[in-house]
Amino acid sequence: MAAGGSAWFGNYIQAGVDAIEMDLNNSGTTDLSLRLSFKRDGAVSLVPVVVPAGSGCLRVSFLVTPAAMTNNGAALFNVTEFHFVHSAQFSTFLGELIVATVGIDNVSAVAEPSKQAPLLSGLAMLRWNIELCCV
Repeated sequence: MAAGGSAWFGNYIQAGVDAIEMDLNNSGTTDLSLRLSFKRDGAVSLVPVVVPAGSGCLRVSFLVTPAAMTNNGAALFNVTEFHFVHSAQFSTFLGELIVATVGIDNVSAVAEPSKQAPLLSGLAMLRWNIELCCV
């Protein structure tokens, strides 16, 4: 799964983005260990977000700080594309091949309260809806 659109491009560090939050619904039969994978420089979340099979709607947060990513988050300075990948034991920014059904809704870039003022002029107003997952 990939996040699309140039609205998500840019320097996440300068914009004050600390996390990407979203609602997820794993309607499949396999537990998922999801990570954000940034194409540029191959940076990947160090800690996965676990979404159990049949989870129903869950609000989750992926940290996107240099300390929370491989390669010290080098990709965060010039984001051009990111993907959601399943990888229980980190091995590659490509993730593991699986068959899964995941609903994603209400995706947004967020910041610590002290960083929210600059963020509001940039990425804070972004929303990306793939499919309705929580009704």
